Amino acid sequence: MSNTKKYTDWILIGLIVLSIVAIAMVEMGISLVNTTSFTKEELLWIQNKSGGADFSTQTGKSMRMEIIYSHIHNNKCSFYIGHNKGESFNHANGYYIFILSDSINMYKGEVRLSKLDANDECIVQTYLNDLYTYDPLQTLDSETVLINNNATGNCLVINESNAIHKSSDSINQQVQEYIISRDYGPIYVKLSNGVEYFREFK
Repeated sequence: MSNTKKYTDWILIGLIVLSIVAIAMVEMGISLVNTTSFTKEELLWIQNKSGGADFSTQTGKSMRMEIIYSHIHNNKCSFYIGHNKGESFNHANGYYIFILSDSINMYKGEVRLSKLDANDECIVQTYLNDLYTYDPLQTLDSETVLINNNATGNCLVINESNAIHKSSDSINQQVQEYIISRDYGPIYVKLSNGVEYFREFK
């Protein structure tokens, strides 16, 4: 068998394999999906959030905060092969979940950022126990606050002026206000009985 014949056979086999793969890809579904990604500044709100911190009141009460889970999806690839052809599922999404607990109660919270469309604003969805907000990040005022003599910038102050209570009977005390720092995560909590918990910076 000549070398030319061998090359021709390999080329033919290669074309057959490529045809089979192409047919399989069409059957499964192949598409370009809407892809969004966070800016570096937006990512700072959700990345590198782990561990815990102590909170205390001016009267000596204490509370412990633990970040129990975090996840960031920021895939910039818009090429997709699979059974979800045409669906805009590849959007930027990231969050972390935390728990604050004292000697009696436990308060669960979450900070989540998402971009559903390339032209959309970055949405922040956050709650602590029953106090919940869902707004574009740009519309929430980012402030500098003083916690235990520590000036902390880029903070979201969440209270009844920009959030709602989704329930009223989950625990004994509602959350009246809390503060999320871009760099540290939760740093302040105020309950409906007036007790304030401040993060301890070490």
